[in-house]
Parts: sequence; C-alpha cells; structure tokens
Amino acid sequence: MEAWILSEQYRRLAARCIDDTAIYDYTTAKKTVLKPFMVEKFQQTFSMQQANQKKYTEQAKQAIEAAEELQIKYK
Repeated sequence: MEAWILSEQYRRLAARCIDDTAIYDYTTAKKTVLKPFMVEKFQQTFSMQQANQKKYTEQAKQAIEAAEELQIKYK
C-alpha cells in the first residue's frame, strides 16, 4: 500500500509512505498465503469500492464546493 502526505501550506508532497502487508499464521508461527475464500471476499470488496468511488467522489466534490461558497459568502 502507498500513501502520500500532502503539505497544504507549501502545496506539495511532504512525504510518501509505503507499507508491506504480510499474512501471518500464529499457529505455525510463519508467514502464509490467503485462503481462497479470503481472496474472493477481498475481490468483492474491491469491486464494490470501484463501483461506488465515482458516486462518492462527486458527492465529496459538491460538499467541498458548497463549503467554499459559504466561506466566500460569509468572509
């Protein structure tokens, strides 16, 4: 997974974080792989996220625009 931390003050990338995730089996005390049903659930979740991303991105954009309009109006 990769994440970016953005500087609002300087309007640029402040940091970039990379995370490695490992599946660990505590009964055998070593790394393992996901079971097929787990992979299937992750794939379903990812598909649902992609399907809803556009809808909620648009809603967030509208909320930000409304807040900015109010900020300008009442400054």
